[in-house]
Amino acid sequence: MCGVAVMAGFSFDYALHLATAYRAAPPSRAGKSPTREERVAFAAVHMGPTLLGGALTTCGSLLFMFGCEFPFLLSLSHLVTAAVGLNAVQAVFLFLPLCAVFGPERLG
Repeated sequence: MCGVAVMAGFSFDYALHLATAYRAAPPSRAGKSPTREERVAFAAVHMGPTLLGGALTTCGSLLFMFGCEFPFLLSLSHLVTAAVGLNAVQAVFLFLPLCAVFGPERLG
């Protein structure tokens, strides 16, 4: 049951951060609303390094648990590492391209 809660929490965490950055993209130089591509570029540049750093530090901190002798902690470390890794990959390589194609362009 603990694994389900962990997976549910990590399954949308990074995509939510990218969505917030996508929405916060500033107007273009002409004062117009930014295009989808400009919003995706802004989100990738301003939130991408933070997401990568968060994923690496989380996985790095879990490396110490891989040598644990308690089965629960060992499986938890595998689960969280997989969840963080998959979430980071899907957020950057699936969510951002989907935003570039289908994301809202004019946000009121």
